Amino acid sequence: MIKKLRATSWLHLYIGLGLIWGASFSFVEAALTVTTPAGSTFWRTMLGALALIGYLVATKAWPEKSQITWTFVWRIGLVGLLFSVIPALLFAFAQERATTVVSSIINSATPIATLIVMLIAFRDELPTLRQTSGILVGLAGALIALGIQPGSIGENDPLAVAALVGAIFCYGIGIPFSHKYILPLAVPTKTVATFQVSIAALFLAPIYFLQPEPLFSAVPDAWVITQILLMGIIGTGFAYIWNFDLIDRAGSALASSVSYPTLLVSLVIGWLVLQEPFSWQLPIGALLVVIGSAITQWRPAASKALR
Repeated sequence: MIKKLRATSWLHLYIGLGLIWGASFSFVEAALTVTTPAGSTFWRTMLGALALIGYLVATKAWPEKSQITWTFVWRIGLVGLLFSVIPALLFAFAQERATTVVSSIINSATPIATLIVMLIAFRDELPTLRQTSGILVGLAGALIALGIQPGSIGENDPLAVAALVGAIFCYGIGIPFSHKYILPLAVPTKTVATFQVSIAALFLAPIYFLQPEPLFSAVPDAWVITQILLMGIIGTGFAYIWNFDLIDRAGSALASSVSYPTLLVSLVIGWLVLQEPFSWQLPIGALLVVIGSAITQWRPAASKALR
């Protein structure tokens, strides 16, 4: 009964994460109009931390001392770096040099990055021909979406592309690491998310406040402030409770594929709201990335039944 409940109770988390994280690409764009990449990352993380701390206090769900061991603290600190600090900085840096559409398409390759990491460092099984085929299909899609030809990387800034690839591999490490080393500690996911985001904010504070650039480049208007609040409180705060719940209930592979609905939402916003340029490579490449990632995670009905 418990396994059946777990298998059918993650869809709302999956959809919710896809919606808020898909919209977050445009929220980052808005934040970058008034602050630096470090500023965008710090404020979203600090707002998320304050929201989660307030939630624990309001619900009287503060963890017991016995749950907060040194093992938990250093592990969740590492997860904070992998989920919040490094990829958020890299995405903000890249979005100064690449469009929201390109950023979201590369982000949709997160399941492929996760699979590669699992096969190297979290090896439950050797790569099969099907998995290898999926990786190659997804890679082809990413290259097409970016307009890459032999000897070039299309019209995209190489540093931006490298930053985006680095960011998804942080997620690729963080997801299976959390599943294997964080969730078995039996600490409630709302506590896990609160500590992860709070520790990440502590990491980011000196990076932001000691940067040589001005902390703000312009005065934000009400709409920009609203987007930053949404990105912080929901997209970087409560979304991580949903994220850990999804990893716990659905597993690393399926949790990483939340980048599929994220991609669809961000493409719609990028084209219709932000009026970013459209080219034939983008939908074809995005489709191949989704197909490739799905191939890597597909399991025959017989194997599912055995599991």
